[in-house]
Amino acid sequence: MSATDDLIRVLKKLRLSGVLQSLDLRIRQALEDNLSNT
Repeated sequence: MSATDDLIRVLKKLRLSGVLQSLDLRIRQALEDNLSNT
């Protein structure tokens, strides 16, 4: 299971569907802007 899968599972459990709707966009923006998770 990937980190994204874990995140999706937690967001669903917390009923944060709005975050799920924009997750792909946010990941793409972070990759394009060379942003890291640290």
